[in-house]
Amino acid sequence: MEKKSKYNPFLGSGIIFLICFGLMFLVVSRESTFIQSNQISVPSFSGASNGVPGGAGLGNVSDAITVKSTGVPILYFFLMAALLGLVLYFIPVSKLWLLLRILFGFGFSWGAFIFFAFFLPVVIATLLTIGMGLAWFLTPRIWLHNGLLILTLVSLGSVFGTMFSPWTVILIMLVIALYDFLSVKFGYMQWMARKLSDSETLPAFFIPYKIANLKMSLKGPAVKNLFDDREEKQFSILGGGDIFFPLWLSATVWFASGIKMTLVIAAFSLLGLVVTYLIHFFLMKRKATPALPSIFVASLCGLLLVRFVLSG
Repeated sequence: MEKKSKYNPFLGSGIIFLICFGLMFLVVSRESTFIQSNQISVPSFSGASNGVPGGAGLGNVSDAITVKSTGVPILYFFLMAALLGLVLYFIPVSKLWLLLRILFGFGFSWGAFIFFAFFLPVVIATLLTIGMGLAWFLTPRIWLHNGLLILTLVSLGSVFGTMFSPWTVILIMLVIALYDFLSVKFGYMQWMARKLSDSETLPAFFIPYKIANLKMSLKGPAVKNLFDDREEKQFSILGGGDIFFPLWLSATVWFASGIKMTLVIAAFSLLGLVVTYLIHFFLMKRKATPALPSIFVASLCGLLLVRFVLSG
């Protein structure tokens, strides 16, 4: 049973990955139609393909190396990470619980609204997302948390996919992958995740060892004891960023070169996730393992293949 159960996290993560990318393809296709029909201006970069709104450009690596396009997002990320760390260090989670819950509930509702607004009337999308946000706030089940996180990441990746070039995103991924590696190595990521899990606001997917565990509450002991080495684990976790960054990169490639090239990027990103779990099981012996470095390397290989081989 133990041998069988330890592979469930990989299968669960793979399923979430495929769901996210499938939904992303649906959203960007609607988004493209919306941009064209409403004649919305979006950033344009060199190397854009004809007929693709925003054309983020696979042809010019220099698009990525600017302070505005790359430096600002990286600086913003590190400022937010540092600010969150300082807040969690100096202020007890018990005093931050309500604020964090409200902020995450609002973020989840926004992400769900953006997604549903592409497919449903605005009124229905609004009512649906308000209901889902309130349900997460009052009775946060694992399945609902994972579902809302999926919708939020898909929305973020799709929306920001029109604003950056693929080379900008891959450069940002490089910096964040280095941060991910160092923060896991020195325990900072685990410390922050433990703090956020205490407030039921961990921005990560909970991958259950048993399907029935999806019905569990974020407030339950199985989640509270997730970082206690003395307790038997019922979940593994996959960081939201490990899904968001390949989604974001794939969205930029879609707007630059269309769906076929995006499928290549998605396949390589999934390969990076597979490599992460191989490292997790066989090298790290199921200890905390940063996923983004492997995903970054695989995504970079996919982007290089798309740019220099497949695009002619």
